[in-house]
Amino acid sequence: RERWPTWRQVRGLCLVIAGVILGFPVLSAWAMQTLPASHGALVNGLQPLCVALYAAWLSHERPSKAFWACAALGSALVLSYALITGAGSIQAGDLLMLGAIAVGG
Repeated sequence: RERWPTWRQVRGLCLVIAGVILGFPVLSAWAMQTLPASHGALVNGLQPLCVALYAAWLSHERPSKAFWACAALGSALVLSYALITGAGSIQAGDLLMLGAIAVGG
């Protein structure tokens, strides 16, 4: 029989619930009210970078500089393309999508 989670583990689970189960779907759905689906999917391409940042931070690991350089370059390309296809400016939906990625990453 497994033990019940400790309060520290429950607190961590509550953070995951708030970000992944509540925050990401609500913010991304709100963003998609003003953005085309293709643009929202493109901005969502930044999620792997957020996952890598959170994983490195939480596990106290230090990926190589080459990894971070490639991750930054890929994310810069995604952001540049999103900016170009989004009429050349950041829209409110973009900020909501970035918020969704930040809380759900």
